[in-house]
Amino acid sequence: NAEPVFTTRRVAVEDARLIGKDGKHIKLRLKSEDGDNFDAVGFGMANFYSQLSHGKLIDIAYVVNVDRWLGNERLQLKLRDIQLK
Repeated sequence: NAEPVFTTRRVAVEDARLIGKDGKHIKLRLKSEDGDNFDAVGFGMANFYSQLSHGKLIDIAYVVNVDRWLGNERLQLKLRDIQLK
């Protein structure tokens, strides 16, 4: 079965940074219109980085992923696409 892909519109960028050995990926802290904060990662999406300033509204397509790092687990959005506003 294919992973379900979700879309959320008008989320605000709280923080954006490049990650990975070669800086090819982005890590975002996002805020929904109702005030919820969540993390998202975009593999191979470094080309968006320069356009993702604090407060910028974007639409996102993503799958929900469990981030396992150093023995910790938490939900994270794995970005499939970003639509700039």
